[in-house]
Amino acid sequence: MSSATSNPTSPNATLPPQGLPPLPLIRSRDPKILTTVVKPSKKIGSENKIHQWKLSKSYSIYNLFIQRISEACVGKPTRSSHAEDSSSSSSSSSSTTTCSTTQQPPLPFKKLTQALETIDSWTDEIEPRSGPQRFGNLAFRDWGKRLEENLEKLHRELLPEHLHPYIVELSTYLGDSFGSFVRIDYGSGHELAFVAWLCYLYRLGFLFHRQEETTPTPLDGPPALDVSLDNPEAGSASGKAADEVIGQTTTLSAPNDVEERLGLEIFPLYLKVVWRLQDRYGLEPAGSHGVWGLDDYQFLPYVFGAAQLRNQSSLKPSQIVKTSLEFQPLKKTPTTTTTLQPPVPDASKTTATSSSSSSTPHVNLILSLPPEVESRLQYPSQTGGTSPPPPPLPNLYLSSLLRIQTKKRGPFHEHSPLLHDISTSVPNWVKLHQGMTKMYKAECLDKFPVVQHFYFGGVGFPWAVEEEDEVEVGTNRSSNLLSSGVVRTSNQQRLGSLSGGGVGFASVRNGGLAPVTTDRMRTSGRNFAPPPPF
Repeated sequence: MSSATSNPTSPNATLPPQGLPPLPLIRSRDPKILTTVVKPSKKIGSENKIHQWKLSKSYSIYNLFIQRISEACVGKPTRSSHAEDSSSSSSSSSSTTTCSTTQQPPLPFKKLTQALETIDSWTDEIEPRSGPQRFGNLAFRDWGKRLEENLEKLHRELLPEHLHPYIVELSTYLGDSFGSFVRIDYGSGHELAFVAWLCYLYRLGFLFHRQEETTPTPLDGPPALDVSLDNPEAGSASGKAADEVIGQTTTLSAPNDVEERLGLEIFPLYLKVVWRLQDRYGLEPAGSHGVWGLDDYQFLPYVFGAAQLRNQSSLKPSQIVKTSLEFQPLKKTPTTTTTLQPPVPDASKTTATSSSSSSTPHVNLILSLPPEVESRLQYPSQTGGTSPPPPPLPNLYLSSLLRIQTKKRGPFHEHSPLLHDISTSVPNWVKLHQGMTKMYKAECLDKFPVVQHFYFGGVGFPWAVEEEDEVEVGTNRSSNLLSSGVVRTSNQQRLGSLSGGGVGFASVRNGGLAPVTTDRMRTSGRNFAPPPPF
């Protein structure tokens, strides 16, 4: 198990990728499993159900999936999932930044990219409605209706035939990934639904196939691939064992390769789609904490982005905001029109909204163009006397800050005080990633206003399963660990436990991290409990 290269409180502390237990897979061809597929429904109807949710197998599986994606992103730049982006950013690329991979993506990822690009194309085709509209543009409901009408078709084109029975569950998660068509808003709960959809596809084994699947593979049967968690303290060894088994089959991708593509290619593409929806139809933030929230719409880009920066100390948290402020291409709106160009704002919107929308540049630019980091912002390592590795650029943390810079006016510390306090007080990316992971759990997964909208089916994310071994490839020990929320590794203190009390960031006052007062977190008539200090 690798460890941090210096004291955790040192500005130069880094942490390479860590081993974690493998994610339990679903026996997708098992007739008994197929009989348990049901249309997902909401189960968390009150605050009393939150404790049951936190102890559930679904909660632990989702948390483990998030951490595995994070570890696969460590030290790697965001990259484009289609060729046109790499050409647009080639002029600004250097030896330290790569925006696209020259290797041909496996067939499942080609199909996944095509599906998201098809969904994104509807944003151009469905024009915003004219006339006064107070809370978002009603054309978003037209967009949602098209999504609902095409969910089954999208999945039938995406999945091999033997996975079609699972479409009834998969469609629910994808359909909830782009916002509420009733409230015309978007928030971290919709982001959660999309990642749950990816997690479901992952566990079905679909993403591991490099080419069209015609015959059963070890991923589909019980004994050939046993990804049990019998020894939770040997997470790294278990993960390597799973990689080796899959690696023996030439038609399958290794788990780490799949997770890397999900975090660095597919999730950024999803961000492009939802950012465009937010701009095009003026979606309201769902359950926003206002100025005292981390971000109006997203959360996971900060988790994955902090992981990308975790094994370097050239670009420190204290320098990341300054870098986003000095990114020159954002100081003027691109003049060329492309498929991802933000629309001309509706004249019926308020002045503030119109100004924000009109200053929004090409969303693809934010995610794909690597900004230049001035040499004066990169400090040499104090431990070895040599310069540390350069930061992976672009990365999702910086891209999220750039997104905020285009949407909000005024000093950064005024419109985004929490992000500003984090950048000026957290010494390194190891602690920042740890804190972001815990804060995501505390402020999203453990909060009733967010997870009350989450859906539970019979296979992918069951609410309660009596015989857990009937679903996962594993042993009694594996299922018991997941259902109790106990999945621990020897690097638990650095990465944070997958279960336990939520701990996160809060505002900085008097030189330290302190919880935000309850009054400041009071929004929409609901009282959001502040995150405790970490």
